[in-house]
Amino acid sequence: HVLVNLSLYLGVAIVYEMVHDTRIIPLDGQAHVGSSIEQYMGDARGRWEGDTLVVETTNFNPGESLRTFFQNSYLLSPDAKVIERFTRIGDTQIL
Repeated sequence: HVLVNLSLYLGVAIVYEMVHDTRIIPLDGQAHVGSSIEQYMGDARGRWEGDTLVVETTNFNPGESLRTFFQNSYLLSPDAKVIERFTRIGDTQIL
């Protein structure tokens, strides 16, 4: 993954190398879109907790799965909420 700071947009972008997807994650404090708006990769909202970027994603497309590894895939319910934490641990590493 590549994490890109979009300071003019007040957000970040996560670029996925494998399938060339990009997630735009707003950091402007706005609420999630309405629950009737389901998106392919969900509706992500981010915030900083110290040096850690916390991303909360809701409103996934029905039947979407969370792929943690190539061999694992978990189907998400329409009410799923996924929380991710990204912390820089070195000049070129994010955990």
